[in-house]
Amino acid sequence: MKLKKIAILLLLTAIIVSCKNKKEESKETETPITETTTPETVMRDTVAIIENLQGKWKEAEYPYRTAEFKGAEVKFVEEGVVEPPKFEAYQIATTCPARQESANKIAPELVYFYLPENKLCQKISVADGKLTLSGTTQDYRIVYERVKE
Repeated sequence: MKLKKIAILLLLTAIIVSCKNKKEESKETETPITETTTPETVMRDTVAIIENLQGKWKEAEYPYRTAEFKGAEVKFVEEGVVEPPKFEAYQIATTCPARQESANKIAPELVYFYLPENKLCQKISVADGKLTLSGTTQDYRIVYERVKE
């Protein structure tokens, strides 16, 4: 059942993103992880990303989709979902545990957002008050803005 929800969510996201007008994308200042990065630097970057994620986020172009991060758990909320949303564990990693190792070596500079319960990986970047989640195999991109409390 959860797999169906994830598939529907991804399908709806792809449809919404493909229907939107292409806006000129601003270049965000990010510090990508490169092949020369040491394991210690990767760990610090991962910890920094998790710290930066804490709190509430709202999708920039669709305000009924939100994400809330508390520690190592996240809750995604959007309209039209049958079951009430709940917090679930997530991980930040430089490889996607759900993909084959050879596929991970193609782009070692990427950082992944991983939901172990659903085995779902997304590329992630957090910069300038924006959280961007995008597909690893499908071309979609969801941009959230931090909610000021």
